[in-house]
Amino acid sequence: MAARTWGNRLQTIDQPTTTQAPRQRPPWSTAAAIGLAIAAIPLLIFAIFNKWGVLVLVVIALTVGLSIWVWQRGLFFYEAVAFLIHFDGLGAGPIRMGRAVALVAGLLMIYKLVVQRWRPPALPLRTWAPVFVLLTWAAASGLWSAEALSFLNTMGQFMLGVVFFCITALMVDSHRALHKFLRAYWIGGLFGASLGILALFLGTRSVGFGKDPNFFGLLMASMIPLTVYYRRHAATVKIKWWYTFTLFAVLAGAAGAGSRSGLIGAAIALFGTMVTRPGLSAGRRSRVAIGALLLAVMAFGVGFVANPNNLERGFSDRGAGRLDFWTVTSALIQEQPVTGYGFGQLRLLISPNLLVTPGSQQLNEDRDDVSSHNTWMDVTGDLGVIGLLMFVSIFLMTMLNLLRPRWLQMKEISVTLFVMLLPVLSSSMFLPLLNNKLAWAVIGLAAGLQVPSWRSRWKGMSGVGQAEEPQVGQELERISPESYSNSSPVSRPGTWTDTWVDSVSLEQTPSGEVDRWQTERLAPGSELDPFVGQGSFQQSSPLDEDEVPLARWDLRFSTRARRQIVAAALIGGILGGVVASMLPVHYTATAAVIPPRLDRSVPSEYVLIDRERLQGVLTTVVSLAYAQELKTLSGVDLSVREISDRMSATRPKLGLLVQLQYSDTSQANVLAVQPYLVTAMDNIFENSRTAAEAQVADELRPTIPGEARYYSGAFYIRAYQDAVLGQEQPSVFWIVLVSIASAGLIATGLVMAGSRFPRVDPRDDVYEFTGLRKWTHVSGGTRKKTRSTPKQLEQIITSAVDAGTSGEFPSRIVVAAPRDGVEVRRLATGLAAACVADGRRVVLVDAQLADPALSARLARRRSKGVADLEAESVSGNEGNLTVQGVMRPVSARRLPREARQLLGADVDQLRFIAAGSRSARKQKVIGGAWLDQISPDVVVVVLAPPTLGGTAVSALMEWSDAAVLAVTEGITRTQDAEDAAGTVQLFSAGAEGIVCINN
Repeated sequence: MAARTWGNRLQTIDQPTTTQAPRQRPPWSTAAAIGLAIAAIPLLIFAIFNKWGVLVLVVIALTVGLSIWVWQRGLFFYEAVAFLIHFDGLGAGPIRMGRAVALVAGLLMIYKLVVQRWRPPALPLRTWAPVFVLLTWAAASGLWSAEALSFLNTMGQFMLGVVFFCITALMVDSHRALHKFLRAYWIGGLFGASLGILALFLGTRSVGFGKDPNFFGLLMASMIPLTVYYRRHAATVKIKWWYTFTLFAVLAGAAGAGSRSGLIGAAIALFGTMVTRPGLSAGRRSRVAIGALLLAVMAFGVGFVANPNNLERGFSDRGAGRLDFWTVTSALIQEQPVTGYGFGQLRLLISPNLLVTPGSQQLNEDRDDVSSHNTWMDVTGDLGVIGLLMFVSIFLMTMLNLLRPRWLQMKEISVTLFVMLLPVLSSSMFLPLLNNKLAWAVIGLAAGLQVPSWRSRWKGMSGVGQAEEPQVGQELERISPESYSNSSPVSRPGTWTDTWVDSVSLEQTPSGEVDRWQTERLAPGSELDPFVGQGSFQQSSPLDEDEVPLARWDLRFSTRARRQIVAAALIGGILGGVVASMLPVHYTATAAVIPPRLDRSVPSEYVLIDRERLQGVLTTVVSLAYAQELKTLSGVDLSVREISDRMSATRPKLGLLVQLQYSDTSQANVLAVQPYLVTAMDNIFENSRTAAEAQVADELRPTIPGEARYYSGAFYIRAYQDAVLGQEQPSVFWIVLVSIASAGLIATGLVMAGSRFPRVDPRDDVYEFTGLRKWTHVSGGTRKKTRSTPKQLEQIITSAVDAGTSGEFPSRIVVAAPRDGVEVRRLATGLAAACVADGRRVVLVDAQLADPALSARLARRRSKGVADLEAESVSGNEGNLTVQGVMRPVSARRLPREARQLLGADVDQLRFIAAGSRSARKQKVIGGAWLDQISPDVVVVVLAPPTLGGTAVSALMEWSDAAVLAVTEGITRTQDAEDAAGTVQLFSAGAEGIVCINN
């Protein structure tokens, strides 16, 4: 084959840049319209013969029209989510708007991650790790949960909140998107405020478009700081008056909810909005705080009086039973404080314990599933103190992120979000807000505000410090602080004094206004107020501010990561099954009594439940006196406290029947206790009656001979004669299922934590950050089935010739990478084949001594090679083993497809030198002196050890006349790429460049 003439140089093959074409009418739109028209015919017939058909038709028409309008306007999905937060309660049965939105959002994010290779914003680890840890702990609590159905129900509700966190943290991927999200949320709140005003005039409690007036009051309270924020940024006086009117409408809507917790949240939001006003000095802020406190108290009073429902209830209802719920919950938490009862289990224990908890005054609770109406108590009761600490850390981190935003131009909206969070925190003391959409949305937005800039992904230590051409987004320019001030500020070490700004959105500001400049955390936590002393100014709209390109998260689950997750889940399931099989069997003895009111006539249409008698039976069974009597009768070798802990008294379905149950892992103890469950209680009641009968008979003497002034009959009757024995086997299947889910979540969290480091992106200008020119792009990553083409591999040779000083074909080529990978080995093999296709004789050398995967593929087992040559070179016995003796021909069948295409019939022109025998592969330095034995006419392609590995590559770099640094986009970390580029620049003596492998 004739040698190629290198005068005509090829052009660099870069990834094509696609421009967004204008939206066109899809070809299937006509057929879809005809199909919808045909499908509407049955609806029209249904509407003619049934009045409900008209409503269905109108709803469908509105839905279709709204969908078409949203599609034409190009609204984003997260804007629809924000708008629909106020319509969370719409639906029928279990199908609710919030659940439908969460389901669609979850499927959409999975599709974007798996199919579209979506790269969400690069959230710092501290922003999402507490949420994920709490999710994992909640899933693991299923191991000690008594009721699986309640656990699954609560877990599903919690997942709704986590999905809303993911929506705002991942899909709201820019500062402008955050403003759009809040704007859509605010517009949706105006619809809810109108219903609140209507309820205020009608004298009722409004639930808005939800299902609970307390939640509606919380949403209206969160609208207050957002409305004030928009009023501060109003462009004209007329618009300010409009926002002022809207603020009063929101306050009226909060009053229309008739929620005391909502009014408290509105007062706190009003106070926080006034105190956190930007630009106030410390002294003026303290004076404003006094006035804001008085105004907040007055607003609460007016809102409370304005709704007659509040006046009717007042504050004498013990907080609608909340005080009793809190009393019971506190007693239950003290019994199991560390791990809790399991997710969703506390709500099943509150109602049965209302009658037996000291201090509880509410005895008429008929719901078998009731919350404590305090989010923090719910979390502590379900997940223990461990779960409470995790839950508290989420809100502490959120507040810290909101008060110390990364971007100074987002500080005001960040403080507004902090004030929006205050009503959530106050309402969490009175409401169960574990899955509150607003709370999780604010937590996600706070996490999104901590995303760093695109440039922060690189350290820039080895780069040139200035890009030749912009690679991110549209054409960018730098703006320095001098653009808004005549004085030049001092650059602070470790910070950016300028950043990238989208030049398309830049507009000339009118006279008297000052340009805002973008900076990333010039001083952490400090406020930037460049307008002090410059008089009044008119603030611009937040949507008109310059966009900042943010870093992206390479959240990609490779095949290896998926296998690790599946393996971890299987191991967790096996361990769970082993532990479940070792758990002891619980034996039970159950008796039942009915305490009716026998001293009065019983109506035939219903049964009277005397809650005082129920309370007497229930408290007696769990008392120490009953345990002492049971110990005396049965003779079991247990303490009184141990017997009391094993006893339980329940009311199935909150009816009149009371079940007495003794549970123990010892069958002998259960058999000993079985005959005396009711007898022990008979003795307790008989003894107490005997002790009090003399005094009662003296105080209640009969006025008529034979009259009974007090009841002396049976206090209860037995439901069945003998106690029933039973046994409870541990649910092995349930434990295995929960173990699989928990282990899978742990493995997923570790994979996500490992992918938090920034990776090389196709849009990065590697020359700016590494100082090495990007020669070309080649295919061949781990995710793509397409491999490098012959033209791409030949372009590497062309770039090496262009980068050299002599313009000759390089004969000593080193292919290096920060870390080992199959894509790097395929690149070295393809590069050697490209040299053969150019008419050269080539020797491919595997110098990766730590993991010689290429040798395992192309050479025989225990073949001598690089390590053996190095060992003899060090020992001085250079005559025993030569380079010619370790060269091996290569079988074409073992080569990659692209290499076979390049080689064709010239496969005999390629030789291979393996890494060497295992005993000799302990070298930490490859000198390369033995490589000089190869003829200069032969091209040597060396697959170098990883630059971040334990084998030094400096000698190979000095020996080479062309060094190729391979980085895999989406896999190679930016820090590793910079370190490897520094090594290449420091030791390489010839041409040097970067080859980006698409992935």
